Amino acid sequence: MEYGKRILRILKEFRNKKYYVKNYFVKNEILIFDDIMPSILSPWRAIEFEALCHNFKKVKVLTDLRTFDQYNKGLNFNRNIINLKKTYPNLSSNITKIGTINNVYSKLIYFIFFSNTCMYYEIAEENKTNFAFTLYPGGGFLLNHKGTDEMLKKIFSSKFFKGVIVNQFHVKDYLISKNLCEADKVHLIFGVPMNTNISILKDHPKDKFESNLNIVFFANKYIEKGKDKGFDVFQQTASLLIKRTKNVIFHVIGNFDANDLEDTSVLEYFNFYGVLTEIEYVEILKKTNIILCPNKPFVLHPNSFDGFPLATCIEASLNDNVIMATDYFNESSKIKLVDNRDFMLVNSNPSDILEKIIMLDNNRNMLKKIAMSGKERILDIYSIEKQIKKRTQIFEELLADS
Repeated sequence: MEYGKRILRILKEFRNKKYYVKNYFVKNEILIFDDIMPSILSPWRAIEFEALCHNFKKVKVLTDLRTFDQYNKGLNFNRNIINLKKTYPNLSSNITKIGTINNVYSKLIYFIFFSNTCMYYEIAEENKTNFAFTLYPGGGFLLNHKGTDEMLKKIFSSKFFKGVIVNQFHVKDYLISKNLCEADKVHLIFGVPMNTNISILKDHPKDKFESNLNIVFFANKYIEKGKDKGFDVFQQTASLLIKRTKNVIFHVIGNFDANDLEDTSVLEYFNFYGVLTEIEYVEILKKTNIILCPNKPFVLHPNSFDGFPLATCIEASLNDNVIMATDYFNESSKIKLVDNRDFMLVNSNPSDILEKIIMLDNNRNMLKKIAMSGKERILDIYSIEKQIKKRTQIFEELLADS
């Protein structure tokens, strides 16, 4: 069965075990359908939902938990709610498990990711409720894929569809150039909401740019050896670098371990931490110098891709790390993130990456200068004004039209 139709069938089978009705005594302003909450391992998502709960009167998050088990840190629903409340109190008190019967009476229904939109947009239609969504990279969104395009056309043609937020320039161009969506309904907000306060208030080691070189890889593994995220390139680069210098330590945050190493002789130079919360991973990032992100599109699936830069790169930059990353869709030029000034553009060739790392290792002033310049640029791009306030304005307009 064709990929897109198979995924849609699975999603609908999951959804159809539930009932969604209007309780006319309880009306929300915004109803959000989600799949991972109340996990504390998706901070950028929590930041957006927290802001919506804070800025609008009645916001409810309905979670189906279908990916929660992968990101619950081994803790149950209630324990995650308690942990989430420490940083996101408004959100934590407005999350409800999807049950057998669910109230969907709301002025606006909102989804993030293609998969959640596919699963639940028909509920908005059935209940004659306006809806909007954010089309992030991932979540089943495939470029130049017949099934995905047909599904998007169907969603965009709904009379209840009011708008889509995208966070990459090339995605906006894609939707408009292929006549999938009307241009005035596509809202571009580059990047994702980030907590720009937690990281910058942390104290970093005074010798951060003077001691051993500390290089971090920060991503989750979705396929063997994490090749889509570039872990194969990362460890090949590590093997080459260790032959040139022993004063280097490699840190891996995410669901990787020593079994993912192709060259076990480098194990003594690697620290594997597993999946960490935002409070935990900041403690690692404040000690590292470089985040290497040689991720590659069209590996997880022939039409799949990642956004630029990954949210993990942003977290690392906020903690004074140089971003070394691929940029296959040239997004950096659109946001004026300049190569060799604010970050370092890399390809998937370990030898090429090696030479750039050696250059930074030999010139620690350059290392620090790029890290701090990049951080300044990131703080501007991911500021509250450009992330949260823009989203709030869009939702105010959507609600006024509902």
